[in-house]
Amino acid sequence: MADFDDRKNVKPTEGPANINALASLHFLLQEPDIVGVLPGLPAGLLPASALDDPLIVDVAAWVNLPPKNAIDKLSFQWRRQNTSNAFNTMQTYDVVGPLADSDFPMSFSIDAGKLDYEEGPFDFRYVVVGHNGGGESESNIVPLVIDRTPPYKHLKPSTLILPATQITIPFFEAHDNKFVCVIPEYADYQDGDEVVYFWRTRTGSQLIGRTPVATNREIIYTRAQIEAALNGECYAEYQLIDKAGNSSPLSESVPIEVDMAPRSLGYVKVTGASGSSQFGKLNIDSVGEGPGDGITVNIPPESDIYEGEKVLLQWADPLAFNAITLSSADPDAPLLFNVPRKNIAAHMVSSLADGARYIPVYYEVLDGSSSEVLATSGIYGLTLSDILATNYPTMQCSHVNGNILSLSSVPGSGAEVSIGVWPFMADDQYIKFKLVGLGQDGKNLEVVFFEHKVTAEEVADKKVSVTVAKEQFLKFKVGIDIYFEGQVTFNNKGYWYGFRALRANLTN
Repeated sequence: MADFDDRKNVKPTEGPANINALASLHFLLQEPDIVGVLPGLPAGLLPASALDDPLIVDVAAWVNLPPKNAIDKLSFQWRRQNTSNAFNTMQTYDVVGPLADSDFPMSFSIDAGKLDYEEGPFDFRYVVVGHNGGGESESNIVPLVIDRTPPYKHLKPSTLILPATQITIPFFEAHDNKFVCVIPEYADYQDGDEVVYFWRTRTGSQLIGRTPVATNREIIYTRAQIEAALNGECYAEYQLIDKAGNSSPLSESVPIEVDMAPRSLGYVKVTGASGSSQFGKLNIDSVGEGPGDGITVNIPPESDIYEGEKVLLQWADPLAFNAITLSSADPDAPLLFNVPRKNIAAHMVSSLADGARYIPVYYEVLDGSSSEVLATSGIYGLTLSDILATNYPTMQCSHVNGNILSLSSVPGSGAEVSIGVWPFMADDQYIKFKLVGLGQDGKNLEVVFFEHKVTAEEVADKKVSVTVAKEQFLKFKVGIDIYFEGQVTFNNKGYWYGFRALRANLTN
C-alpha cells in the first residue's frame, strides 16, 4: 500500500482544485475508506480519541491513472447530511505520475484542524480531476460522523434510582443478594452507550464494572462487593460513555447507609475432642468401628449462615491424601457432618507432614445459586492420636507352633503368613511383611517378602495372607529366634505403622 507520508507521488496543494462544475462526470469512483471508524451504527463514526489526529483515508485506483510527469488532482469534500448544500473541499492533493494499480490503495491524510469545531453527520467523498483535459470524476458518498458531546451534554448525570437507602443483611436475604439500581432515562441515549459504575466509601471509590447500558438500564452491586466495603455512609455513582468514547462527569449521588454486622462464623466443634475452641485432641481409638461410624463435626448454630446459603465442611488440607470436602449434612441436623472412617486414619499425628501437629478443619459458606464462596470460618486445629500399638493385630504363620518354627514341618511349597483385621482397615492402604533375624553368616538379616495394596475382598475377609517360600527361611541361622514383622501405611506410603511381631525359634 502506498503511504501518504511518501511525497514522491502525492503533494498537498494550498487551494481547492480547479473543478469545472459544468464538466461532465467521466466515472463514478469507488467509495473512500475512512480508516479507524467504529463498526456498527451510526455508520462512519469516528472515535472521540482520534479527533485530534489527521483523518486517514484510503483511496482505490481510478481509471486512467496519470503517466510520468502528469498530474491528477484529488480533492476530499464533505457536506452536512440531509441537506442540499454544495460540497465543501477539505483538502486537495496533486497526484503525480507515473502510477500503477499496484500503488493502491493509497493513503491520504486530512489535517485534524479541518475537523475543528465540527460535529454531526456528514456526507464524504473525493473528486479526481484528470490530467487529460480536466475531466472530473467523483466517488460514491460515505457517511462521516463526528461526536464530541458526552451523554447529558457535560452535565452531571442524575442520581441512580435506588431500591433502598439503607442496606442490611435482611435486605440482601430478601433481594437475591443483589442491590439493583436503575439509570434514569436520559434524552441523548444512543446504542453503544456504556456505563461505568463505582461504590464510594469514606476511604475512596472502588470501580465495580463497565458494561453496555442495558435495555432496562439496570446496574447490579452484589452482596459480596458491598460486604467487602466499609459499613457506614456509602454512595453508588456512575459515568456514561457514548460509543464514540465521550465520557460524562461522575453522576450526582445520595448517601446510602450500610449497616451489616460482620458475619460471625464460629469454629467447628469435634465430638469427643478435648482442648480449646480453636485446637483439640481426639483419641482415634474412641471412633466406632461400624460402617456408618466416623467423627462427628458440628458447626455452631450461632454462626451467621442465612437461608438459601450452602455449607461445605473441609476435613484436612484439601491437597492431603484422604482429605474430604463434605457438602451433605444430616438432613435432620443441617449443621452436623459425619467424617467417614475411611478418611480418618491417614491424618493421625505421626502421618502428618514434617513439623505439622494437627489437621485443619473448617467450613465455607456458599451462595445458594452461584456457589460463590461468601465466607470461610477460622481453622480449627485437630490432633488425632496414633492407634495404640496394642490395638494392632499380631502377625501369624501357619507352621509356627508354640513359638517354634520347625523347618522340617514346612513343605516345599512354603508356609502361609497372614495378618488379621486392624483398626481402620481399608482398600486404599498398603502393607508389607518381612522376616528379621540372623543370617547364616551370623549377621543381621532382614528379608522383605511381601508388599501389597489391600483389596476390597481382603477387607471383607478381614485378613491378608501370602505364602512364603521355604528357601526364605533357609537364609536364617537355625537355633536363633526369627521375627515375622509387618507394617501398614494409611497415607499412601508416607508413614508406616507396625503390626505386633510374631517371634519364633527356628529349628531343623
